[in-house]
Amino acid sequence: MPDLEIYREKTPNAIGTVVLCHGAWHDSSCWDDNFFPYFAENSYNVVSFSYRNHGKSYKSRFNRIKDYVKDLSLVLKDIHDENIYLVGHSMGGHVVLKYLEVQNPKIKKSVLLCPVPLNGVISSTLKILGLHPFRLLKSVFSFSLAPIVSDFEIFKKLFYDKNFNEKNLKKFYNALNVESFWAYLDMLIFDLVNPKNIKTPLLVISAQNDFLFSPKILKKTA
Repeated sequence: MPDLEIYREKTPNAIGTVVLCHGAWHDSSCWDDNFFPYFAENSYNVVSFSYRNHGKSYKSRFNRIKDYVKDLSLVLKDIHDENIYLVGHSMGGHVVLKYLEVQNPKIKKSVLLCPVPLNGVISSTLKILGLHPFRLLKSVFSFSLAPIVSDFEIFKKLFYDKNFNEKNLKKFYNALNVESFWAYLDMLIFDLVNPKNIKTPLLVISAQNDFLFSPKILKKTA
């Protein structure tokens, strides 16, 4: 089994297991301050992990969404619980949905936090193009997503509410990972979600001031 960064919290008399799937550029540490302790304190076993080439997981180049789905599958193989709940944020929501396309009966329910919409990242790409055309073009020609998040002020605008704590913002910014351009292309066109193949109950949560994925778009996804 590939060496993935995995953190587990066992809770006595747990009512289920929550598996946390992070979004693009991030890793398992993004759940540490709030989500991980919250679920543990509310009688759930909790598991968070980093996809390949994220956090302390093994290094791998040219990763696709299907590779991240494989990482999730490997994590789930070691969980022996009748009540498993997947929580996916942004790209992690896309990874969760691609996993659920196999109609896996092992998953009780899933929650998608500001996920990539069913039509992919086309709308968010156009927003970035409108605001920062040269950075997006640089990303395309360099086949790298680094130019999109290389500036702290742009990072704040794209991903966080304007009232978010500045100290925490810098903490998350300094923890950013290199994201795969292939994974971006999969979410743009090559590997979109087929909702007809998904039978698992879902909750979709949007954020009022989310710049990339508006509540209107995510309401359609729901």
